[in-house]
Order: sequence, then structure tokens, then C-alpha cells
Amino acid sequence: MKNFDQKPARITVKKMETDAEIRGKAYVHWKAWHEAYPGLVSQDYLDRFTLEKAEKMAFSWTDSLLVALDGDRVIGFAGYGTREEEPGFGEVFALYVLSEYYGTGAGLLLMDAAMEQLKAYPEVRLWVLKENARAIRFYEKCGFTPDGQELFSERVSASEIRMCRKNSAGQALPEELELYVPKREDLWFQEKLLSDPATMSYNAPWFPPDGCILFPESDWDEWMRDWIGNEPECFYAYLRRKADGAFVGDVNFHRSGDGDWWDMGIVLYAPYRGKGYAAQGLRLLLDRAFRVDAIPCLHNDFETGRTAAYRAHRAAGFRCAGIDDGCWQLRLTREEYLHQ
Repeated sequence: MKNFDQKPARITVKKMETDAEIRGKAYVHWKAWHEAYPGLVSQDYLDRFTLEKAEKMAFSWTDSLLVALDGDRVIGFAGYGTREEEPGFGEVFALYVLSEYYGTGAGLLLMDAAMEQLKAYPEVRLWVLKENARAIRFYEKCGFTPDGQELFSERVSASEIRMCRKNSAGQALPEELELYVPKREDLWFQEKLLSDPATMSYNAPWFPPDGCILFPESDWDEWMRDWIGNEPECFYAYLRRKADGAFVGDVNFHRSGDGDWWDMGIVLYAPYRGKGYAAQGLRLLLDRAFRVDAIPCLHNDFETGRTAAYRAHRAAGFRCAGIDDGCWQLRLTREEYLHQ
């Protein structure tokens, strides 16, 4: 899928290794400070923070650093670790992306990789300039919240606040949903999903103006022949709430024409979002694909602006292979899933 509002890019994240990557990290550090911090920190400090100084810092600290690459070009970096005085907590020490890559998902990709390195800690912390509203909004999207700690940095003549995020791996999810393969008479719900602007807004770039898709009853018989009873080539089911039988969304997978994997999808009816159903629906779909139909690999891709969907997939075990044309590329193999 192509995102029409964001910069086309093939972004990947890796540990910083080569001299070229270290110099690229230094440039991003220097450039990002001069792009983001005028008016937020001492101008005298900014004037003294030269590219030469950034390179010296980069070559003196090469451990626990990740770089985001667009091709071979370093366009962002993140530093992570722990403080000697707080060994029980992880910390993201720095995260910067060039302004021309704002909105591409590079920052979230870096944060995700840093959090993977810090997953053994019960809590991860970071410090951010108190007046840096854009950065605070970004960290909130990543799951961080202010904890009330604040300090004044004499170095840059500005106040900073601390933000924290709990690591909660391994928590069990309540069994509220089940998979239900629809009969022809149940397809009114799929028609309702596809015609609801709030539910289909993510689809608007491909089906303007509101993303909705016509699904008249005259198409139902053909759709049933294509999608129902054709496992493992394809699978489709509603997410049904056990307590009252209400349909809350749908899930599907089908063999890709591009390789030995199956593309998947999950859609929640807008009124049922924000209730934890995405995590449950993904788990049900993965169990069906990997334990019942023995699918070797599932793939999904969607726009980098869909942060909640990205976090739900990552929590389910998907790994991000990078960003291609403004979309996260997410994969999970059967072997990876069964060994989680």
C-alpha cells in the first residue's frame, strides 16, 4: 500500500557499527538540535554545539546506539541503556530524526527497537525538554507518561521532565471474543462495516472520499464462494463477543501472490475500538493461522500514522522489517509464534 501523505522511504533500523554510520549519527545529532531546539535551549549552547563537536561525541560513545537508515543514509538514531545510580530501570537517553523525516514512522521504529533492547526492565524512562510539545506528544504515542519529576539543566538553561513506560509483557488477556465464520445471512454485518465512514476512514486514500466500499447483496454469493471453506488458501471470520453474540469486527488471511506468505487483515467496527479487542482478535487470528491451518508466515502492512495498530501487532509478536513507501512492513512466522 502507498501512503499519499508521507515521504516515500525504505527505512530500516540497525545497531550503529561503521565509521560512516557514526559520522551520519553525528550529523543527525547536530542537525536535529539546530532544527528542533532554537527557542527551547540556550542559543549560546546551540552556537557552541558544532558538527565537529557532535562527531567527537559520536566517536567517543558508540555502544548501545541504533541508527535509522533510508538506504545507506543515516536519518535518525537512538541511544539506550541504564544509569549506574538506577540499575533497575532502562532508559532511552536520546532519540532524534531529521525534520524531513517527521511523520514517516522512523521515530517510532527507533523507539520500538530501543524498547526491544530494554525489555528486561520493568520500567523504561526518558527525559525531555518541558517546553518541547512535539516530542512530548510523540513519547505519549509511544506509551510514555510524565511521572512528576522535573529538573533544570544548567547546561542548556532549560527545564526537563521525566516520562516513564511500564513493560508489561506476559499479561494474560480476557477471553471475551471468539471467531465466527459467517453464513450468507450474516453478511449484513460486513456490509455495515464497509459502509461505515468512521470504521473505514483508514481506507480513504484508496477509496475517496471516506474509504467506504460498496458490498451489495448481489455480490454475496460470489464472495462466499471465494472466501468461505477455502482454507488454508484463505480464511475469513467475524470477531464475535461471547457474552451477547455481538459482531465487533472481522479478520482474514489469504495467500500472497508475491511469495511464500499470507497477507492478513483485521478491522474493528468503530464503536468497539479502545476496548482491547484488537489484541484479542489478533491472537485468535494467529492461533487459527499457525495452529490450525499451519500457515508458514503472516504479513501485514499499513500506514505509519496508525500507531495503535502498530503497537497491537508488535505486542502480538510481529517483527517490523522496516518502512517501505510510508508503510510499516510487519511479519510473523509460524516458528516464531509457536516459540514465543
